[in-house]
Amino acid sequence: MVTLEPENTNAVEGKPSLSDAQKAREFIVVAYDKIIIDLNRGQGEYLKSLLDTLSIPEDQRPEAIKKIQALSAAYTNIADFAEKVVEMYVKR
Repeated sequence: MVTLEPENTNAVEGKPSLSDAQKAREFIVVAYDKIIIDLNRGQGEYLKSLLDTLSIPEDQRPEAIKKIQALSAAYTNIADFAEKVVEMYVKR
C-alpha cells in the first residue's frame, strides 16, 4: 500500500505549500488583534513578525508601518485589511 500526496504539497507535512501571499494573509487574520495593538504603539513582536513575513527591508519599515496603519484605519474588516496589505507588499 502506498499513500499518495496531492500535488503542490509539502511531503513532510502532507499539506499544500502556501504562497507568500497566503502565508501573509493567514498571519494577518490569525494575529489581527495583536497586530493592531502593535500598530497603534508603532512597535511590537507581532508588527515585527508581519514586516518579516512581508519581507520589508529594515530601512523601509518606518514608512511601511505608516502605510499599514493607514490601511488598518481605512479597512476595519479583517479580511479586507489582510487583502490590501498583501496587495501592497507581496510580489506575485
